[in-house]
Amino acid sequence: MYNAIIVGAGTSGLACACFCKGKTLLIDKQSAGKKLSIAGNERVNLTNLAELNEFLKAYTPNGEFLRDAFKIFFRDDLIKFIKTLNLDIQIENNKIFLKNSNGKILVNKLKNFILDRNIHLHENEKVIKIEKKETFLVHTSKNLYRSKNLVIATGGLARKKLGASADGYMFAKSFGHTIVAPKPFETPFCVKDNLFDNLSGVSLENVEIKYKNRLFRDNLLFTHFGLSGPVILEASCFVKNGDLISINFLGKDKGVFLNEIEKAKSIKSFIKYYLPRRFVDNISKKFPFIEKNTNELSKKNINLAFELLCNYKINVKLCGFDRAFVTKGGINLKEIDPKSCSSKLVDNLFFCGEILDIAGPIGGFNIQAAFTTGYLVSQKLGNLPFTNI
Repeated sequence: MYNAIIVGAGTSGLACACFCKGKTLLIDKQSAGKKLSIAGNERVNLTNLAELNEFLKAYTPNGEFLRDAFKIFFRDDLIKFIKTLNLDIQIENNKIFLKNSNGKILVNKLKNFILDRNIHLHENEKVIKIEKKETFLVHTSKNLYRSKNLVIATGGLARKKLGASADGYMFAKSFGHTIVAPKPFETPFCVKDNLFDNLSGVSLENVEIKYKNRLFRDNLLFTHFGLSGPVILEASCFVKNGDLISINFLGKDKGVFLNEIEKAKSIKSFIKYYLPRRFVDNISKKFPFIEKNTNELSKKNINLAFELLCNYKINVKLCGFDRAFVTKGGINLKEIDPKSCSSKLVDNLFFCGEILDIAGPIGGFNIQAAFTTGYLVSQKLGNLPFTNI
């Protein structure tokens, strides 16, 4: 018999367990923190320096749900907690990352923190069915547990290879909750394009993507299935399948491009200072005029070079859940109390993290929301206030 059982040991489940008081069981069908351990290419973008109102806007249309929660546990609290784990942070373009560490170390620190507080952690134990009678009955592949409180922190459908499943939605539905249709969010582009042939693994810095009146600027990564990297993942939160975008690989406007080309011996000699050799060689093979002396090029060729390098247009094809980093959709927030993340339908039932219909773009917004909602739930379970940690 437990005071609380937390189903799901992802980011929010781990966060919740860190601050629970009383006999608590954290249980997962696989090893804890699998997705968190590789977040941000293992660098882990923890949070963001955006002001509160900007932070809430990032989760449009559901950001206001988090206002009360952020008053209780927000960025400074998360940073303070990370430092209590003997980890440090660094800031890059308003994004806060782990410093001299990685996601695997963070997960191990969280697990040890939980175990040191005598929280029970059961990994590789699948929850099969949950019932509620006088208490919650949690049936697993190994045992039957009882609990006064139940927390569902099973995440969404993103990254199925890391164990993502619809289990949490199934449990929620069994208690009468409705699910806003889950969709892949923060996802690479699964596009095939001749220009991208043989470029898998090549990374470009400070690439610009234009979409309608929006401009995104960050690093881009060519993959075997299409395009990824921070600039793609950020843009993916705003575009739809079939939308037309333009990619500026050089990050230069037309005036600067034409002026610098005019001074260069050839287009190739100009771009090799800005772009990786494989990219330059690839585009040269497909468009041999790139290697010609500039004074031999027609105006048409120079304009074509600009379109290829600074205004390359593609139609978006978003990848699915297998490659998405986040799930948009989930438990209908109308059925959840924003002051506690408790169910309005079932007493002593709580939800936290990605299973809720809250999703933010790249930049630390989702990890912050996971820690915040996990902490908020813990405060209703016979809590240990953060200030006492």
